[in-house]
Amino acid sequence: TREPFVKEDRYFRMAGDVSANPNMIIAGKCFEKGVLVGDVFPNTLRLGPAFNITRDEIDYGIEALDEGLKVVDELCD
Repeated sequence: TREPFVKEDRYFRMAGDVSANPNMIIAGKCFEKGVLVGDVFPNTLRLGPAFNITRDEIDYGIEALDEGLKVVDELCD
């Protein structure tokens, strides 16, 4: 669907159990692979690779991100 996974995104305050928010799930999966992803709001990710990143590092980061997105996608079914 095109509905946000967490509808309260715009007015989100870090309260309660945030571990089930999509950004935390994706960031956690990426972290397991050694890729750091910024996660401030439930429906938002921040990616900021260095300017000297190599093509192999980009591919590795995208694979890690894809793994996290698959987990969230399974939760939406």
